[in-house]
Amino acid sequence: AVPMGAIAAIGNKRNAAWAYPTEHTLRTKAPRLSHSNNESSSTPGRPVPNNDNLPIVEAFGTKDIVATALSFVADADVPTELLKTSMTSKSFRAAALSSIIWKELCDSKWKTKFGYQRRMEQAEKVAQTEGNQDNLSSTQPPSIRSYPPSLIKAESWYHLYWNEMKLSALVQIDLLELQAFPWSGCRWFRRPMHKYPAHLPSGIKKPVSNSIRFGEDCVVRGGDRECLYNLEGEGTIVNTSGFSGEECPVRTLHVHRLENWGWELRSQYFVCRSIDENGPEGLWADYKKALVVQFKGEEEVSGREGGEIIKSRRVPRSLETELRW
Repeated sequence: AVPMGAIAAIGNKRNAAWAYPTEHTLRTKAPRLSHSNNESSSTPGRPVPNNDNLPIVEAFGTKDIVATALSFVADADVPTELLKTSMTSKSFRAAALSSIIWKELCDSKWKTKFGYQRRMEQAEKVAQTEGNQDNLSSTQPPSIRSYPPSLIKAESWYHLYWNEMKLSALVQIDLLELQAFPWSGCRWFRRPMHKYPAHLPSGIKKPVSNSIRFGEDCVVRGGDRECLYNLEGEGTIVNTSGFSGEECPVRTLHVHRLENWGWELRSQYFVCRSIDENGPEGLWADYKKALVVQFKGEEEVSGREGGEIIKSRRVPRSLETELRW
């Protein structure tokens, strides 16, 4: 009987061209491969210059193959492990910062967010026109900014990912964003039914309109009536009262950012949400699932018409204390 170790040794000698790198080869520098077809092109006695890349990268062939392999373990929500990988060596840095990985991360991260199609189309145009960027972007996380300068450059999809992450944290809306898409509008409450005159039903279940638009002429259209609007508070307030700088519980809409990167404009009486490319279906699902009956306390005073007889209302759980009686 021939020992298995001997068979393995013979196999390694015969198939050295395709054998996986051993622990010894991973610890040493791989020789720089010659592009010449002549195997004896190097001068005898002259040392072959070392390659800066890791031997495992040389074994795979190119950084694109390594990048493809890394893309299977990269997490679009928390890509910290991928960032740590980029700090191990120049070759892994080139692979970890390539667009092969970060385009997949962008697609995975943005697919569940508001404006996916529009965001991807714009990113494709930017990636085609700009290509690789010369310097690391200021929008990248501290773990990369603190890394020593290198000749390895982060590619365009890397910058696009972190730029969108930075923009998603903004709670201020600009005019272009406000005017870019239609809005769905609901009243927080409907009129009481005859059977229950002391209870305010929720108005979330039936939007007033799904075609509200903030026009470039500063006119809101598509709702119950047209009105002028102003963007105030550095993008945190949309005032439709007609009086600049004056707080109105009905017409002063405060800007909020949703978890899916969409927008919500909210007053004490009315609420609007931006409509995505897929339409308004499911837009108010989170509020509908969280509706609770809230009873008015003795100290609560209602400012609504007929509010003195109102004893309870149906309201989203997260807004029980924000919406006044």
